[in-house]
Amino acid sequence: MKTASQSNNLILLTLLAVGYFAVRLPWLFSLPIMEAPDEANHLWVTQFLAEHWRAASSSEISQAGSIAVYGPLSPFGYLPNALFSCNFLNTENFRLASRLGTLFAGLPTVFIALVLGRTIFAGSAFMALMLPLLVIVHPQLIFTQSYTNTDALVTSLSSLAILLSVELINKPASLWKSVLIGFVLALAALTKSNSLCLLPAIAFAIWSACQVQALPTSYFLKLFATFGLTLAASSGWFFTRNYLEFGGDFLGSKTMYKIWEPSLEHKDGKAIMPWPAVTKLAWWRFVFFDFWGLFGFMNRYLWRPFYFVFLALCATAGIGNCLTVKNAKTDLTEMEHKKETAIWRFLAICAALNFLAVFYVTASGLSGPHGRYLFPTELPLLALILRGFSGLGDKRQKYCTLLLLVTCVLASGTGFSANYLGHSWRQ
Repeated sequence: MKTASQSNNLILLTLLAVGYFAVRLPWLFSLPIMEAPDEANHLWVTQFLAEHWRAASSSEISQAGSIAVYGPLSPFGYLPNALFSCNFLNTENFRLASRLGTLFAGLPTVFIALVLGRTIFAGSAFMALMLPLLVIVHPQLIFTQSYTNTDALVTSLSSLAILLSVELINKPASLWKSVLIGFVLALAALTKSNSLCLLPAIAFAIWSACQVQALPTSYFLKLFATFGLTLAASSGWFFTRNYLEFGGDFLGSKTMYKIWEPSLEHKDGKAIMPWPAVTKLAWWRFVFFDFWGLFGFMNRYLWRPFYFVFLALCATAGIGNCLTVKNAKTDLTEMEHKKETAIWRFLAICAALNFLAVFYVTASGLSGPHGRYLFPTELPLLALILRGFSGLGDKRQKYCTLLLLVTCVLASGTGFSANYLGHSWRQ
């Protein structure tokens, strides 16, 4: 028999799911293919997977040409799309069905956010609920989860790996937990390799769990070994396959670039990258815009004041985090304080490593300064912003949090109505 608490949780999960779908379905049905970044290329991989249920070979990718630019990468991230669309091959509904795969792949992020919020904001039901609500109304996340891509699935899997790592610190550590984290991170890596930036952070989480729980160094080595071996065994087979198939290209990213590079403008025999250099202010601005809301082929901006509000709130959260560190809670036991400190350090490291990964791919010329590449650490980033607000006092905390929530709602609503209202996915 269900308890009142279980019934309330089920109602809450249902409401969150309804909110998630209600916000995204209008985008999914209205977004033209030419407004969805690289969707035609993503659909090529989806269709190949739905037809053959395997990765494409080097010769098949070469034969297909530039449309198969994502062919050298792992196709695992397109599995939800292929499962939803395999019965609609060669029909006009194929693209719509594929988009539904992306939509459902992103839903677990909301539920994971609720569990994480209740863990890190245990003393505030309001703040715990705000984390999944912000995931639901985040403008760029709404856009990204409305067309065929791998970002939705990697966000869910990375979020799950982060939550499991937090639980490893917060509750008694065990070998099976480290195995589970390794397996989930392997799935995330097979979905999109930028999730591997979490590896050092998870190593820190394992070390922190042993420190907090006073476990011996030998047990840390066992935990890390089981995590690492599970990660390698669950994903290494594909990267080995790629190494053999594409002449030493483990990830497939170099082969992807070779396919993409001829389409760029060239000067003096060198490709001209269509994005600003990392040394320019425009690079940082682009990352910021593309994280909060930048639609179409990165050419449809939000109303500019929205970006200023987001920037002001992020700066306020940064100040609040500094105050939170300075004015540490004194009502916690020594064990609770150690756990809380370790968890927030872990979340901060996750976010920092993800940003460094974005910086690296741009500096190396493999991709541009896309803010959506920060989605593997969507939950740590939003959690750190909320934690910053909590350092400003109860009233300011609620005002800032509600302002962020309302700004996201207005930004996504106006962004949709200004750009896509009245359009159709068939266009």
